[in-house]
Amino acid sequence: MNILAVDTGSEHGSAAVRMGGAVVAEIRPETSLQYSEHLFESIDALLDQAGIPLDDIDLFAAVRGPGSFTGLRVGLAAMDGFAFARGKETAGVSALAALAWQVGAVNGSIVPILDARRGEIYGAVYERRGEELVEVTPAAVLQPAEWLRTLSGDAKYFCGGGAEIHRILIETHEEWTVVQVSPYLAATIAEMVGRGNGEALEPLYIRRTAAEIHLMKAQS
Repeated sequence: MNILAVDTGSEHGSAAVRMGGAVVAEIRPETSLQYSEHLFESIDALLDQAGIPLDDIDLFAAVRGPGSFTGLRVGLAAMDGFAFARGKETAGVSALAALAWQVGAVNGSIVPILDARRGEIYGAVYERRGEELVEVTPAAVLQPAEWLRTLSGDAKYFCGGGAEIHRILIETHEEWTVVQVSPYLAATIAEMVGRGNGEALEPLYIRRTAAEIHLMKAQS
């Protein structure tokens, strides 16, 4: 199966093509893929690098979030449009799941954390069961100390930019370890959907948009 995957949810934008069970081309632009002109330019260059036309892609995948609202919409809409026009399949993968997948098979829970700004983090808890990544605790946005208090003290492997930022707080627990993973997620997304770990191509925002917050205040 030929897979095109993009991550447009953060400053670490990337795109990748997976063919025959292996990633054959990947692009990590110096500029974010949050904007459509960067995304489509990168996809053109990526397909040239892989030596495959867009019509030969079987599955179009994108990061679902959490991340930049604008960036996520661009990536999801682009992959959905490409697939719809060609009658092909789609899949989505959350950024937290893609980070967790990189940790691999470990004896314990995997806790990906992303910086959500405003003094908060995005976090979730997963377990790797063979080729399946299982969500144990759904994604949430909380203060770092508040989020960590919700977790049990047994063996856990933390990953992601948020884990690096709060490493000192995390490693006060003897059985908690911070694992370094790549913030460039497109290749991981392509691998995950190729192994049956994809989800619906729908946004995962977690935090309300500024427009939604403004509307709720106006209605209260």
